[in-house]
Amino acid sequence: MPPAPKQAHVYFRRDGKRVLVVTVHTGRDGGIGEAEGPLSLTTWDDDALGESITTALEQSALAAREFRGSRPPGAATLKISGEPSPRSFDAAFILIRITEAPGEYLLQGKPDPTLALSATLSMTALPAEFARQATRLFQICRDRKF
Repeated sequence: MPPAPKQAHVYFRRDGKRVLVVTVHTGRDGGIGEAEGPLSLTTWDDDALGESITTALEQSALAAREFRGSRPPGAATLKISGEPSPRSFDAAFILIRITEAPGEYLLQGKPDPTLALSATLSMTALPAEFARQATRLFQICRDRKF
């Protein structure tokens, strides 16, 4: 079985005052699940956020379990966010998915179900560039989401 692509989720609070960075694992069934222990930042710069994202990507792996039916946010992510339910979490945070693709990383945000915004980064991109691109996608999604 080929290695699973590296993945991470970056959740920006709509007001821009908090960001959660979560490692994502791929299960035996091909499903994905968020790892325990997401990182919560209330202050950051491009270097700090970029290092957090690249660390989450490095920790992403193929899991021995199945993730059938799981969807973001995971239980640990919901708990650390302080939101009482997945519905309130979805209203308060905007998800930027980062996935390894052949020769590059794909960053994707969905401001609504019918629209996906994407950016790509080279595998050799500096960590700060991950932060800049993720932040840029967040800002576009935030301004677009009604």
